[in-house]
This record gives sequence, C-alpha cells and structure tokens, in this order.
Amino acid sequence: MKIDVMRKVDYFVGVPLCFFGDWIFFASSVYLAGEKSEYPRKVLFIELSEMGSTILADPAMRKMREKR
Repeated sequence: MKIDVMRKVDYFVGVPLCFFGDWIFFASSVYLAGEKSEYPRKVLFIELSEMGSTILADPAMRKMREKR
C-alpha cells in the first residue's frame, strides 16, 4: 500500500473512529457506571502506519506508565 493512501485511511478512518470510541467510552463510564474516574485504568495506543507516530506517542506512553 502506498504511503499517501495509508495516510488518507489513517485520517479519514482513524480520526472518526477515535472520536466515536471516546464518546462510547464516556457514555458507558458516566451513564452506566454512574461515576468517572480521574485516570483511566487501561489505555490503548494504536499505531496504524508510520514509526514517526510511535516516536511522538512515546512521551504519552511514558506518562501513562508513571500514573499507574
């Protein structure tokens, strides 16, 4: 698959998927559980195509590891 096609798929599929996934998580944690925790217990990092995104996400992954 060409890089330009992967970037377009990442943008047009990944962004809406993250948006709706966040709202589903929010609705399930607030409305079904009745409370919202300060920090999430589990975090999923998804790398779709490029290694550069891993380098950019590394500080976030390290910060999440410290919060546990």
